[in-house]
Amino acid sequence: MLEPLRIFVRRAIRHGGGTPASSGSHAPAPDMIRLRPAIDRLSAGAARSMPFAIVLLFAAGAAVYRHSVSPDGLIYLDMAEAIGRGQWWLAGQGAWSPLLPALLAAWLDVTGAGRAVEAVSAHAFQVVAAGVAVGAFYLLVRELELSVSGSRERPDAAQRMFAWGVAAWAVLWMIGPALVTPDVMLAAAYFGASALTLRAIRGGSRPAPWLALGATLAVGYLTKTIFFYLAPLYVASAALDPRAVQRWRAIGLTALSFGVVAAPNIVLQSWQAGHATVGGVSRIAHAYDVRGVRLYHYQGDAARAEVLAHPTRVVSRTPTIYEFAEPFPVTYPPAYGIAHWYEGVQVDLSSGALVATVDRAARALLRYAGVVLLILMLLILATRHRERALLRVLPLVLPATGAIALYLLAHVEARYVGAPVALLGAALALGTPRGGALRTGLLVAGTAVILQAPLWAAAGNLAALAGWFEPSFKPTPHRMMAATMREAGLQPGDRIAVVGPEPGAYWARLAGIRIVAEVDEADGPSLSTDGRLPCARAVLAATGARALVARAERVPQDSAWRQVTDGWVMAPITGGQIEEAAAACRITAAPVPAGPEPPAVKPPAVKPPAAEPPAAEPPAVKPPIAAG
Repeated sequence: MLEPLRIFVRRAIRHGGGTPASSGSHAPAPDMIRLRPAIDRLSAGAARSMPFAIVLLFAAGAAVYRHSVSPDGLIYLDMAEAIGRGQWWLAGQGAWSPLLPALLAAWLDVTGAGRAVEAVSAHAFQVVAAGVAVGAFYLLVRELELSVSGSRERPDAAQRMFAWGVAAWAVLWMIGPALVTPDVMLAAAYFGASALTLRAIRGGSRPAPWLALGATLAVGYLTKTIFFYLAPLYVASAALDPRAVQRWRAIGLTALSFGVVAAPNIVLQSWQAGHATVGGVSRIAHAYDVRGVRLYHYQGDAARAEVLAHPTRVVSRTPTIYEFAEPFPVTYPPAYGIAHWYEGVQVDLSSGALVATVDRAARALLRYAGVVLLILMLLILATRHRERALLRVLPLVLPATGAIALYLLAHVEARYVGAPVALLGAALALGTPRGGALRTGLLVAGTAVILQAPLWAAAGNLAALAGWFEPSFKPTPHRMMAATMREAGLQPGDRIAVVGPEPGAYWARLAGIRIVAEVDEADGPSLSTDGRLPCARAVLAATGARALVARAERVPQDSAWRQVTDGWVMAPITGGQIEEAAAACRITAAPVPAGPEPPAVKPPAVKPPAAEPPAAEPPAVKPPIAAG
């Protein structure tokens, strides 16, 4: 089965250069000579149309998912709203970089989009970001073509088509138009910084390219923290290139512009954390992936002498209830402020943990990008003078492989590694000399293989736009849920509690309500036993919650719960219930602030409440344990 591949590799190594017959090597096959003009015409047409096709297909996908808001997208919308109100301190909470929400805040302000259409507006912004990424890749292609010395070595149409093929694969498939995340902007930073690196090397002693490179690297850092660690690789690989001049001056100029742009965010992150930091969640991702700590409401590990600085507050043990109203006035604080709640989490640096981390991440990398990486390996084998060619594109290869290596040490997702792999593909296709028939055939066949996934995804999006089938994401439940919350008497600014984690509760943001407490999902099925639900209501009332909302499968189906929408139920928290429950559970009710009493939360009109049996005296239970 592997014999054809071995034969192909041997032929690639032996004839990869495809030198003319006059040099004494094998000439290209006659059939390949006849097909070469047609391949060149097809490749040239595809390379010219690819930039426009990528943006248009990305826009079509964004239109399909225009109402989709992922858990990460919900956080960025909360951050954008806080920045729009001038609460910049909420942007310096460590886990989420500030550039996307800052630009979203400006974009939403310019477009005038309210909460009802903010998701559509945010996806439109993503289309603009995709256009910027494609423009940055176009500049990268131009710089790579100029960096190849000699007119005979200028890239041909097949090389350009392959480079644009991996760009389409990264933008349309690996990153995709479904999510409101900074990954498209980060791809623009990868491509833009790489183009400026090549331009700075060509520019010699001119300061402008080096200053622009430092500013672009800082923009990448403001987009995602990983660029803080990639910046030295970019600068070192560019300054140490044999073609660069006045290396120390170049390093100084780049570092200066990087520091000027990045310093405000570093100061903000450090001030919020109380110690020097550049942000990021690598420690949390490591603890979650390697140690298996829970993603939300982790309280530390006494066996490891691990004490978190300020975890979410446990306000009850029977049932277990977490409270997190402060310090983040956002939709779902456990996800938004995860760096704050998990400060002090330990990292397992043992060799076994490191091997497990790299093994898990490498498996994910091969699952997402294994085929493309295999094609790139074959492309290297089919390149003549490989060592000299790789040295020429080292300023691009080093940062790209460095990014992949950093993710291998922490956590790998498709949208994380798409742009670095595309950068590798462009460098290996355009930054290496033209080859013979074998290498050209590999480029054309590789492009066809790489484009299968993004073209299938684009075809599905176009079919959904045409109405041939419904997309997998349906916005109706979020909007119905928000409308039902309002019908039940909840007003914007009200607080609620949930059963189990709800990081994707976009319906709460649409309704303008905040989740401030959470009943542990493991205790949900037992809420109707031993009087736990009345006690839970009493504890939740002290947090200011006016209703307890849950997925139907997480709680018992009885008359205490009212159906909200399909799959969701709600237990209102009213004054009379609280006084009775507080007396039964021996809980002192929280003092009611002065002012008019808010209207009681009424049962939703979706399903009339069933007749409740006469209330029985609940047995005494263990009083809740206050957080220390």
